[in-house]
Amino acid sequence: MPDSPAANPAEPALPGTDRTAGPPADPPVAERGLRRDDAAPAEPPAEAAAGNGHDAAAPLPPGPDDYADFAVPKDLPVDREGMATFKQVAADLGLSQEQAQSLVDLQAGRLQAAAAEQSAAWEKQQADWQAAVRADREIGGSELAARVGVAKRAIARFGSPALRKVLTETGLGNHPELVRFAYRVGRAIADDGVILPSQPGRRRSAAETLYGPSDN
Repeated sequence: MPDSPAANPAEPALPGTDRTAGPPADPPVAERGLRRDDAAPAEPPAEAAAGNGHDAAAPLPPGPDDYADFAVPKDLPVDREGMATFKQVAADLGLSQEQAQSLVDLQAGRLQAAAAEQSAAWEKQQADWQAAVRADREIGGSELAARVGVAKRAIARFGSPALRKVLTETGLGNHPELVRFAYRVGRAIADDGVILPSQPGRRRSAAETLYGPSDN
């Protein structure tokens, strides 16, 4: 009985035509390629996935107008223009209210420390000037009170209220050279017979009688 054509070993089988294997199977995806409707969805661009750099679930960073007023020590004046600039910088950096407040606290502490140093230096300067006046041979010594009184009367007689205010607020009224100058002016007035009240044994001048004592 002759062999069937399918079993004839001399007749090579074509790929995919094996009668015993049933209908040919679809080739693997890698072999047959992807059809348009079989393609996997493309990955979203990195910017879209990241929401343009912002997590959609996270709150938006604050803007300059979103910050509440920062706490500032009462002894420090607030520069409104400078504070507005700081809020803009804080918003650009994406700082929270708490983070921005920590920077305000840091700057306030530095300003307070600087003010304390200036105050201590001013007080030391005043003490040094007063000590120099007391030790000066011309305006100090045992006659300190009387000589300072002469200087004060000269300033009161010829100086304006604005001058006296400046001398008091700046502390220059304690400077040895200022006291010496005022004392010499007072002495010159006394030598010329002009107002010099409270001098022991001296009669009141006509101007003093008219205008009254000058040491207010």
